[in-house]
Amino acid sequence: MKSFLVFVGLMLALCPAVFPCSAFLESRGNEVLLARNLDWDYGHGMLVVNPRGLEKTALIGAPNKPAQWTSKYGSVTFNQVGRELPYGGINEKGLDVEQLWLRSAQFPAPNDLPALHELQWIQYQLDMFSSVREVLANLGKINVLKRVATVHYFACDASGECAAIELIGGKFTVHSGKSLPVRALTNDTYEDSI
Repeated sequence: MKSFLVFVGLMLALCPAVFPCSAFLESRGNEVLLARNLDWDYGHGMLVVNPRGLEKTALIGAPNKPAQWTSKYGSVTFNQVGRELPYGGINEKGLDVEQLWLRSAQFPAPNDLPALHELQWIQYQLDMFSSVREVLANLGKINVLKRVATVHYFACDASGECAAIELIGGKFTVHSGKSLPVRALTNDTYEDSI
């Protein structure tokens, strides 16, 4: 037993610090619970109330064409970088979108589509859609560019439907329904996690 404790102590002392984020959804009957943690170097941030009916323009410069929209739904988000740049949040219809680090994410190249960056993509989903099905039906209509970090997304709605949304090779890869047997996501691709 003593040698085991020494081994564990050495492993803890020699291993670098890791910051594993995770999100999962649990549902029982009509109750739906989504939990998410953010393990990061700093813990400051702000909760932002985002009202419906606001006209918005993506924070993307030339040569990209910034996406423009009017928010259909109000939301509450957690932001560390600034307003309109959430790490996650939930809208008034119960759609929740969270981002988690994904080192292997590969975002598409700039193109002719209206564009926004990876954090503002979350706000766009919360502003415009009420369900995971709507989010998935609209993938690829807006170009997502990497500006802050390589991330992937975990989206769930009030019905308990969820999707892992990842940018692999510059294209969206989605796991939902039967291809999402475990409604959870970490800092690895969904496929690698399973």
